[in-house]
Amino acid sequence: MDLKNPNWVTRLILKIDPGYLYYLLRAAKKLVALADYVLDLIFGYTITGGWRSERLRAQTSYEHSAQVVKVVARAAPTIMMDHTLDHFLYRHSAYISPRTILENDNWTLYGVTRTHAFFCVSDESFNVYEMGVAPFLFVVQFLESKSLVIVEHKTLHKLAEEVGDPVGRNITLLNMTAR
Repeated sequence: MDLKNPNWVTRLILKIDPGYLYYLLRAAKKLVALADYVLDLIFGYTITGGWRSERLRAQTSYEHSAQVVKVVARAAPTIMMDHTLDHFLYRHSAYISPRTILENDNWTLYGVTRTHAFFCVSDESFNVYEMGVAPFLFVVQFLESKSLVIVEHKTLHKLAEEVGDPVGRNITLLNMTAR
């Protein structure tokens, strides 16, 4: 979504009350959940999780435990809130090695839920830390995420063990500081 030079769709979306879009997104997510249930029963495939064999491999193999999903739509009652995966409609792309997260500067930690952590994937040419777009990082991530990378906590902890303790510096992760 180019906020500096918005196209007609972006201009329309920015004019509509975000609450309405959020309720439309929730309805669409329920339809996708129903389709996932039926597709999984018949074909072993889901829109949000991929093939059953892929999902099982992701649960048992650390090398395939990070799920990349393509963002199809996003909506929230207000943009100034702690966004979760519930605010995104997405489709499965691939299961990858979690180490890939560390190799990409445009993949930034976006949120942590009770069970998962998720990372925003923006265009490589876009700097999510640019404050000219929005005053808070989480707002820019919400608007500019093209994909998300979702990992379970156990995967995140294993990745942290592999990286090891930061030498000579302290790192603090804050979720949604908002001043």
